[in-house]
Amino acid sequence: MHKFFRSTGFSRSKEGNIAVATAILTLPLMLAVGMAVDYNLAANERSEMQNALDAAAFAALMLPDTATKADRQTTLQQVYETNGGDGAATIDGDLFTDTTGAALKVRSSHEVPTIFMAIAGTESIKVSAKSSVKKPVKLKTTRFKLSKVTGAWDKIVTLMGRPVGAVAYQPLLRMTYVLTSLSGGSVTTMSKLDAQGKWIDFYKTTCTKSSSCTNKVLSGDGTAEVDVSGMDDIYMQMDISAKVGAVYWSFKEKIRYLYSNDPNTSDQMFVAGKQTPKGTKVDMMAAVGCTGKWIEQRWEDGGGWDGAVNPWEGTDFRYEVIGGCSTDGSSVRLTN
Repeated sequence: MHKFFRSTGFSRSKEGNIAVATAILTLPLMLAVGMAVDYNLAANERSEMQNALDAAAFAALMLPDTATKADRQTTLQQVYETNGGDGAATIDGDLFTDTTGAALKVRSSHEVPTIFMAIAGTESIKVSAKSSVKKPVKLKTTRFKLSKVTGAWDKIVTLMGRPVGAVAYQPLLRMTYVLTSLSGGSVTTMSKLDAQGKWIDFYKTTCTKSSSCTNKVLSGDGTAEVDVSGMDDIYMQMDISAKVGAVYWSFKEKIRYLYSNDPNTSDQMFVAGKQTPKGTKVDMMAAVGCTGKWIEQRWEDGGGWDGAVNPWEGTDFRYEVIGGCSTDGSSVRLTN
């Protein structure tokens, strides 16, 4: 019997061993392939969730500053679902605000059903996404308060603004100084344009001489507020006439122009006690700022400040300005 089995070669046959080994290896291999397929599906799901969550975060933060957390949560979920997001999207914490802007953090999660991994008892894969968005604080209004104007030359300081999408600038507010006598008599008036394009006077200072002046409120509290929310850019301009000052000085031109955004003349402007360096454009949006405090701005009309304690004290045209700011608007960006 022993010889029979050896002579048939049955004990040395390998075909059965290969079949068994193949069967043993096939199940793990199929499971590995199945896991790869399931994880790939989960990865695609997460990518779609992330895109939907980013869009929803934008929409939630773009709501007005007066919107409640519940309002933002409702918008977040609605936009998330509209953009194909599965599961729940939630606000992570509260709306964060500081002097630079407002920020919002959101997250979402979803259980993605598996196909192959369910065989091994794993019926779903949890995927999640996070998004962070921020929108900067933006200057909405500027309020001006006239302080003091002196000097030998007539001059006008004008706030100029360029509307969004426009090329040309337009006047928004002006402060006009007219010298009436060589002893320092003058009239200074602050005005702004109304909706019909008419100049409305808000405040007037009348001087019989430089040391004897009376102030008169012509509208409201004497300050003039200008809506700059629709402006892409603003700057200050000073127009100086030599028609009176020619007694003491003379210009080659009839009118000399100074601009806060002109590097050649920006050093004639002072902001909060500091002279703007020559060769530097003044960012008037930033110069007004969002601190909620009155900031004094001054101009030297060109006569110089010889004899003054310092250039700041030698300036001729003085006024104060305060900004009204908000994070309302569409300038939202991802910070993920």
